[in-house]
Amino acid sequence: VDSSMVNAAISACEKRAAWRKALRLISVLTWIQAELGTVSFNAATSACEKGGVWEKALRLFSSMAQSKVESDVIAFSALISACEKKGEWEKACYLFGVMVQKKVEFDKFAFNATISACEKGREWERALQQFSVMVQSTVAFDTITFNSAISACEKCGEWQNAAMLFNTMASRHVKLDRIAFNATISSCEKGAQWEKALQICGMMVQSEVEASTITVSAAISSCEKSCNWKKSLQLYMGMASKEVERNRVTFDSTISTCEKAADWKLALHLFTTMVHSKVERNTVSFNAAISACEKGGEWEKALQL
Repeated sequence: VDSSMVNAAISACEKRAAWRKALRLISVLTWIQAELGTVSFNAATSACEKGGVWEKALRLFSSMAQSKVESDVIAFSALISACEKKGEWEKACYLFGVMVQKKVEFDKFAFNATISACEKGREWERALQQFSVMVQSTVAFDTITFNSAISACEKCGEWQNAAMLFNTMASRHVKLDRIAFNATISSCEKGAQWEKALQICGMMVQSEVEASTITVSAAISSCEKSCNWKKSLQLYMGMASKEVERNRVTFDSTISTCEKAADWKLALHLFTTMVHSKVERNTVSFNAAISACEKGGEWEKALQL
């Protein structure tokens, strides 16, 4: 059997995420005792990773060891990525540890997949630990590296670490994208760091990164909590003018802002707009609108709600 033709066939399966065909080829070649190399196993492992079957990828990894085929960074990166996609952060970290033990040369894909796996598992300390190892190594980090680490901190309420990573990202001239801005702004908003959230929002405008619903909603919520109702309304109007989709958080925060500013007319307008925008109203929406009417002396309108 021509090994180059076999590798080409398995490689074709990998590109199409045809993991079943790739595994079938590996099985047939093993049965006829044909020599299998790192390239064949790597392509099959990558096919399993793209197909989202991390358990099959791990079995292939075991087969490599049994066949005495040396695992390289490509195999490990594909395996870790397969675990990351399924939220198996413990297995991803284990595989990274095996890489260290075997002194396999790292690449950014292995690091990024491990950090992302920790982020999905809400393991922010492990994510930062991996990030620190990457910084100390010769592997160059990128936007994905920072985004995963910042998101891990945001999910666990670690706004200081999220802000620190964001500032490091900016100082090292790593490209700041919407994910980095969103995660950091959301982290600051959750940590009651409203001024910091608005400051980063301003940086987003200056860097010409397009804002999303998540960005503006977090910023409006920050303004509402800090009683900065003018800024909150400015942000809401900016959303409307740029046709950014508005969600319930956006409406609730802005209506609550109107309530604090005793602007019952705008509060009712937004409350009605929620229906036209097909955004479901909840207890928060009703309470804020009723309170705005009550503060504005419009008790009849409050009763109508």
